Amino acid sequence: MHSKQPALSVLTPTFRKPLLLRRALDSLLQQTCPDWEMVVSPDDGADYSALLDADPRVRLVDPQGQSRTGPGAARNRALAHAKGEFVACLDDDDTVDANFVEVCLKALKNTPAVIVPSTYVSSNLEPIRSVAQYARHLDIPAFADYFATLHISCRRDMARPWTSYFAEDVLHTCSAIDRAGGRIDVAVGTTYRITVHQDSVCATRSDIRPAYERILEHLDNGQLLAELSPQGRAATRDLFSKRLQMQQRFEARADPSIDYQNFVQQHFGTPAVSFPTSQDRAGRAANPAP
Repeated sequence: MHSKQPALSVLTPTFRKPLLLRRALDSLLQQTCPDWEMVVSPDDGADYSALLDADPRVRLVDPQGQSRTGPGAARNRALAHAKGEFVACLDDDDTVDANFVEVCLKALKNTPAVIVPSTYVSSNLEPIRSVAQYARHLDIPAFADYFATLHISCRRDMARPWTSYFAEDVLHTCSAIDRAGGRIDVAVGTTYRITVHQDSVCATRSDIRPAYERILEHLDNGQLLAELSPQGRAATRDLFSKRLQMQQRFEARADPSIDYQNFVQQHFGTPAVSFPTSQDRAGRAANPAP
C-alpha cells in the first residue's frame, strides 16, 4: 500500500509523446523505493486518462483548456498540484535509473536540494555522453563546463516556478544553485537519462543562437531571474556566453550530419565518458571506479 502523501512528486509535462511517456512511467514503476507520485501535465489537449489505470500513484493535471503553453508552464501546473514533500522533474521522453527515488530521498535528508547526474542516450538507448557522474558538488561555473542539462530535486517549498524561455531547465538549475548559496550537492549513484531523438530541441529549432542572445540580453537588463545574486547573475551570464560560443562552433561544423551532443562529446571526451571538469577529476580520484 502506498502512502496518501508521497515523499517525492515527479513532475512530467507532456506533448504528443504517448509511447515515450509510457516508457518514462515504466522507469518509475521499476523504482526500488515506492514513495513517489507522477504528476502528468498535458500540454497538447489530448486525453491521457488511460494512464490512471497503470498505477494509483499517477495523477493527471487538468489543463483547463490550456495547450501549447510550453514545458515551463506545464511544469508549473504540475508543481501546483504536487503533494510530495520533495519534487523532481521527468520529461515525457526521458527515463531514470531504478534507484532514482531512493537516492534522491536519501540525499534530501541532509540537504534541501540536489542535482541529478545526466546521461544522454540515443533513441535506441545507446549512451552518448555522461555528465557530473563523478562530481560531489556543483556550482554554476562547473555546470557551465558541461554544456548539458542537469535537473534538480528539491524540497517542495524551494521549488521556484519555471520560466517560459528557451533553456528554461538550465535557467531553473542556475537559480536553484544560486539560492542554495552558490553550490549544490550531487545525488551520486543514480542517473537521469536524456533521450536524443529526431524531435529533440537541437534537432528541430533553427533559432537557438538568437535564443541564447535574447537570454543574455534579458539577464543584463533584469527581465530574467532578477532574484539572482550578483555572483549568480555573472556566473549564469558566463554559462550562456559559453553556450552561445559552442552553438556558433556547432553551426560551423565541417560534418553537418553530426548532432549537437555528439559534437560536444567529440570536443570534450570519448563516447559515453564524461567531459571531466576539475571537480569531476577530484571526485574520481577520491572515488575510483570499481
